[in-house]
Amino acid sequence: MTRLALPKNRLIVYALAAIATLLMVGARMLLDPVLGSELPFVTLFPAVFLAAWTGGLGPALLATLLSVTSALYFFISPPLPMSLSDPVAQLGACPRHRPGRRW
Repeated sequence: MTRLALPKNRLIVYALAAIATLLMVGARMLLDPVLGSELPFVTLFPAVFLAAWTGGLGPALLATLLSVTSALYFFISPPLPMSLSDPVAQLGACPRHRPGRRW
């Protein structure tokens, strides 16, 4: 699979990362009655993938930061305090880097 051609203006790919994340947060809010506090990150992964594919590391990090912050704020019980008391939130919010692993 080939990578999309990068726009000349880097601001566009960062805006795309933010917009994709906002759309996926909206999709997760629509699924909230069904999912509750389960799977808080499930709709946010595509936003990070899209940001990484179109813009590279910087936009992917922005989408990741926005996704984790949004999930902690809106979808982890209790809502709104950004708590890490839930084991699902702890695993979802922690970095996936292991020493010796190549990115």
